[in-house]
Amino acid sequence: MTSKAYWNSVRIFAIGFIIIYNFIMLAFDGFDTTSLVEKTTNQPLRFFIANIVSGIIYGMIISYFQVNKNFKELER
Repeated sequence: MTSKAYWNSVRIFAIGFIIIYNFIMLAFDGFDTTSLVEKTTNQPLRFFIANIVSGIIYGMIISYFQVNKNFKELER
């Protein structure tokens, strides 16, 4: 998990998760961008930390299983 490829994968999955998550939240609000802007401006620290932390956790989990799968395939 210290390889450069692992952390690059984590970053890509985290960014993808953040984009998709915010798009889904926007869809639940009826694609009303003002509600997303209000959430961001009312509690910006909470909004950004929640997005970043959740994205990194998601990216680490998915990347770990990808790397684990690749190691198992190489062992065969």
